Amino acid sequence: MNAVARAAGVGVGTVYRHFATVEELEETLAWDRFDELGALLDADGDDVLAHAIEAHVRLMVDDPVFERVMGRPDPHLEETGRRRDALLTRVDVALARARERGDLRPGVDAGDVVLLVCGLAYAVRHGGLRPDDPQARLAVRVVLDGLRG
Repeated sequence: MNAVARAAGVGVGTVYRHFATVEELEETLAWDRFDELGALLDADGDDVLAHAIEAHVRLMVDDPVFERVMGRPDPHLEETGRRRDALLTRVDVALARARERGDLRPGVDAGDVVLLVCGLAYAVRHGGLRPDDPQARLAVRVVLDGLRG
């Protein structure tokens, strides 16, 4: 929190008045990521789910704070829980649209997709790859193909 206060040019007490813990600060910083993914999922088109999954992997690789927040079983802030629940609902809607088109393996739900995305992001980051590297793009494509069954 001291480093955050120095970077923001404020006293550490000011930071603590707004965020009781580092986890609360991280979650607040991640809210825009939830909104960004939600907007992708709300778009029209047949490849919405694929675009959202690709973006989700990219965000988790590029933003370790977002990756930590997504990996928490229980958010520290109610607003984070609401945003994550809203994102999962949007994923379920995108899955239902894909299922109606016959583009989705039976039995897949939003929790499965988030688990796969978290695993992909972890593998890409800890494999020393960037999301645009051919090996990382292939891994995402394999998961997308597997979801289509």
